[in-house]
Amino acid sequence: MTHSPVTSTRPSTTHGRVELMARTYPRATALISTGETLNYAELDAKASGLARILGEHGVGPGTTVAVRLPRCVDQVVATLAIWKRGGACVPVDPLLPSQRAERLLALSGVQLSIGPGCQVLPETTAGGGHRWFADAPEPERIAYVFFTSGSSGEPKAVGVPHSGIVNEAVWTAGTYRFAPFDTVGSWLSSPGFAITRWELWSPLGAGAAVAIADESTEWDAEAVRTWLLESGVTWSVVVTRLGEQLMALPWPDDTALRVLITGGEQLRSWPGDVPFDVVNSYGITETSGVRLVAPLTSRGAVDELPPIGDVIDGTQAHVLDDARHPVPDGETGELYIGGIGLARGYLGRPGLTAATFLPDPFAGGGRRMYRTGDLVRRGADGQLRYVGRNDGEKKTRGVRLNPAEVEAALLEHPAIDAAAVRVRSDAVTAYVVCGADAAPPVHDLRGFLAERLHPSTVPKTFVRLAALPTLLSGKTDRAALPEPGPDNVIADTYAAASGAGERAVAEAFGTLLGAGRVGRDDDFFALGGDSLGVARLMTALTGQFRIEVPAAVLFEERTPRRIAAALRLPATGRPAPPDVPPPPGPTADAAATTDWLDTLSDDEVEDLLTVIDRTEGT
Repeated sequence: MTHSPVTSTRPSTTHGRVELMARTYPRATALISTGETLNYAELDAKASGLARILGEHGVGPGTTVAVRLPRCVDQVVATLAIWKRGGACVPVDPLLPSQRAERLLALSGVQLSIGPGCQVLPETTAGGGHRWFADAPEPERIAYVFFTSGSSGEPKAVGVPHSGIVNEAVWTAGTYRFAPFDTVGSWLSSPGFAITRWELWSPLGAGAAVAIADESTEWDAEAVRTWLLESGVTWSVVVTRLGEQLMALPWPDDTALRVLITGGEQLRSWPGDVPFDVVNSYGITETSGVRLVAPLTSRGAVDELPPIGDVIDGTQAHVLDDARHPVPDGETGELYIGGIGLARGYLGRPGLTAATFLPDPFAGGGRRMYRTGDLVRRGADGQLRYVGRNDGEKKTRGVRLNPAEVEAALLEHPAIDAAAVRVRSDAVTAYVVCGADAAPPVHDLRGFLAERLHPSTVPKTFVRLAALPTLLSGKTDRAALPEPGPDNVIADTYAAASGAGERAVAEAFGTLLGAGRVGRDDDFFALGGDSLGVARLMTALTGQFRIEVPAAVLFEERTPRRIAAALRLPATGRPAPPDVPPPPGPTADAAATTDWLDTLSDDEVEDLLTVIDRTEGT
């Protein structure tokens, strides 16, 4: 017997959709775990029983209740029970340090928690209770309280309403044709990670089954692949890094898996020859989950990372400039998300809520849009592409630097499997994972990046790690990146300049930068050079060799070996003066009179060099 996909939008709450499935398909499998399997009738009965107990403890509309359980059947039962009483679930991962957990409970006003065996326990350390938006209509009641830290590191409690979860679930079930007795979704994320909401309630709102992975399975890609194959999962959502690892593994052609969705960070690789569809996704806790998807049906341009896609139903994506005006396609702007089910804001922080949940001028009617802080651009294909964080921009040597852009450029190098970038003062440090292969030489990495980035943003130091440190969510733990030291820094072996041309350039480096010993592969910018230094280097080499020295060569080639080769400087002797007059501009006599350059800003020097280059090309 075949069953049609269930995409009904009649129930307006998440638990209402599950209750409908319990009435319609009571014997259909709902949850599959190592120790327990429940059908929909059993799941709903367990949740209703616990809801009665919660009612005896005073749980009602707007009450926050913590669920202190790992990824398990009881976690789902507890969440449904809280919702049946009109309350909001506050999932607290048991692996969190106790002080961090207590802080989260206090922020959300929790007075009760559900622990092992679905026991209801008082929370004595969380402070006074609070009913959040108790009078809101059912679809707009808070379903979940998740926590984000953002750039400040201070946790913020985000109230996610049922309407956003239902919108996501209805779209997902219809798009991927979920059906009872046919679809098996996976639950692999930590209970406190917002992606849980997508993994659980999209299948469970459509009568499909959810297979629950054992604890710690998600940390090993091969273990996840084995579990997915053995569990018969057909649809799975995984964090980005795990998705990249899964795509790189071999898969049998007869796998049950039909769709693999990645999300959480910028996807750095395209799918290879895998027997299932791969979808990249973009979502933020404050926007009630996934809002953009990009089916990766074919590999994009060689120099492009996968897009984050286009909007799902009920969603609007605006790409705006600093004045909040739309930017033309192809230009970078900040992403604002509008539509159904935005979070109710940051609980207890009305000022921050007002600053980030703004009136939506494109929708009107009192609707809001969320300022994501993410920089994107829309391609000719209509797909949005991630550029970096707006609030992640820093300045180094007077030039704006976005760590995400540098990371994206690093990951285009074939030897690098993972990368992170940290900026402190003017020091840009890159952390790279190279697998079992030897790390590329530093001069190779710098030359590779110089073709893709502004010279001042190319990292000065490269640190090799066996793996990037991660948070429970699977994202990079930037606070745990180690300090550079002799045991982890990738260092080039010193090689003396070879030939007259290389030696002359190396000597010019040393004179201008005060460097005691300059090798043929030493990078001008890594030694402390900047755009002002490039202007002086250009003057020195022009005066010494009486040849054209385009600024672009010095910016792009960067080392004595590469500069000498690009300028075709001789390996022996000194070049004879050309038969034609030297190019207009500074000569050897003028090399000592460049004090005027010190009066220019870095940006003015850049503009000057651009003009010189254009003049030389005419």
